[in-house]
Amino acid sequence: MSPLIRWALFYVQIAAKDILAARAELVGYQHAPLTDVTTTRSARLEAWLAARRARGRGLPACDARYRNYHKGPTSPLHRVNCALIERMAGVCKITDRSLRSMVEQAAEEMGLEPGGMETPISCHPAMQQPWRDRFSPLSLHHEEYMLIAACYIVCAYLSGMRVSEIMQLRRGCYFTETTADGLITRHKLRGTTFKDHGRRGIPATWVVIAPVAEAIAVLEQLTDHDELFRAQRMKQKTAPYGAVVQSALFLKTFRDHVNQIAATGAVPIAPIPEVDGAPWPLNSLQFRRTLAWHIANQPFGVVAGKIQYQHVSVTTFEGYAGQSESGFRSEIEAERQLQQMEDVVDRYEEYCHGVKATGPGAAHIGRIFAQVQQELGDFPGKIIDRGRVRAMLLHLGRTLYPGILNDCFFDPAVAHCLKTDKSETPLIAQCHPDRCPNSCITERHLPAWEQALATAKEHLSQRRLPVLQRTVIEQQIADFSRVIAPLKGAKNGGEPDNGAQTPRSDGSSV
Repeated sequence: MSPLIRWALFYVQIAAKDILAARAELVGYQHAPLTDVTTTRSARLEAWLAARRARGRGLPACDARYRNYHKGPTSPLHRVNCALIERMAGVCKITDRSLRSMVEQAAEEMGLEPGGMETPISCHPAMQQPWRDRFSPLSLHHEEYMLIAACYIVCAYLSGMRVSEIMQLRRGCYFTETTADGLITRHKLRGTTFKDHGRRGIPATWVVIAPVAEAIAVLEQLTDHDELFRAQRMKQKTAPYGAVVQSALFLKTFRDHVNQIAATGAVPIAPIPEVDGAPWPLNSLQFRRTLAWHIANQPFGVVAGKIQYQHVSVTTFEGYAGQSESGFRSEIEAERQLQQMEDVVDRYEEYCHGVKATGPGAAHIGRIFAQVQQELGDFPGKIIDRGRVRAMLLHLGRTLYPGILNDCFFDPAVAHCLKTDKSETPLIAQCHPDRCPNSCITERHLPAWEQALATAKEHLSQRRLPVLQRTVIEQQIADFSRVIAPLKGAKNGGEPDNGAQTPRSDGSSV
């Protein structure tokens, strides 16, 4: 998915400028009048050829697709895009006897160039070469559809909207709103959601990120329709639920097209990889589910360089939870619950590999893991199916919340953070990882504890520190040291002691 979204963003943010400029150039040719007076035609064509020759340009070459379809004896003019020359020079019928020899002679002298239109092609910021040859009318038409596909991918993947919701986006759907404190400007889309609301649907609003807004702006320049993704030949009655743009074939064409560009090396983006030795069977239903999975499983994953899933998570949650009936939040929560069980299995596998653990809850969790290991016979040299491990660990009756300072195997009955609150999830801001029976601290958390210990010692070194504050910091240093003592032993080569507890000065254990 990462190369796919990077290619889509490349089209929206870089290639779109070239495509839209070439589109404007071609429209200008189509509106310019053509002369059919022989003397005027000859003068105009000669002037155009002279200007072309002065810039070191060749004549526009015929598209390969046209050459492949042509049958019959070969002629020099069959390699020249005469129709484009007529439009660019403002001359009609250049294949007539009166002008034919002039064009043939120019082709021999000046040579041919791919595409042939005037619009220059941009370079990727990291490269020193254009990302493709100059456009021809045929290649421009194809690139316009690839740009529509790129806009669709950006909207579908970075907004979490359903296919039917995206297909109903109309011109003017994008707007911005500033939060009540005036500090943050949100990008938003107006549209219609259909799930559980029939074919007519109901109005809905989605909070999106800046690249989605860029894609909408490109579409509004690219299409003349009010419905931004509506195909030109699509019947109006089918508009609410689909169009050729979201078809699997259309998306696969985009996949193959960008892989061809990747093969040239003109754009520093990896090709879209194969899956099980075959091209990825891309379809429009994958985007929403994949975004939900990434937000739930990899909240700090990076998309396209500086775009973070954490940012997408915040905005989509705000939009779907607060203003939209589309139900994206429930899908993210379902993915998060699945991942929490996978986290429990990961901690079990760490236990089996001797990862050191301490904390008030380590002994209890260690005994459960040991029992599961004994029942499964999960010892070196024997392969245990991960599904069996997951099934055996379901009886924990707890949900794992991984953290920076500890892992919380949450049991609300004994949670210290819920002494005065009733909640189905832990209150992280009130967590006491060195005291709560749900807390389990492993070697993965050691760097954070060491940093906290170093910070406390740095504060203690200040000379004009009040006596009371000095006493509190000294107690913190002592507590931090006791917490990480078993883990530092493992780090320095000591034997694993899963479930070990260290006595505190007040008689309790950590």
